[in-house]
Amino acid sequence: MIARDEAIRAALKEMRRGGVDIDRAPQAALDLQIDAHTPPEDDHPALHARGGGDAEDLQAFVYAITEYVYDLTDRYAEFKERAKFKKSRISAAQMFASVVLPKAP
Repeated sequence: MIARDEAIRAALKEMRRGGVDIDRAPQAALDLQIDAHTPPEDDHPALHARGGGDAEDLQAFVYAITEYVYDLTDRYAEFKERAKFKKSRISAAQMFASVVLPKAP
């Protein structure tokens, strides 16, 4: 508990040095600051050793996402190339612009 109190004191001291008026800061902001500077507990999951399977899963995920991004980029480039050579479609108004309707008697 002493490490937590020391961390909070150090964070508040740093804020004062930076010119922050602690009395005017909203409680939610102070709570976030305290949480950010509080050291993790000894039994925190982030401090436990990870197995090799977790690393392999993460690596496979990163490879899959990277392939997807590059594949999508290549497909989009191919689509843009094909779009250059397609005939542009004309609208119905352009299609019938030269048609003259007969005048009513």
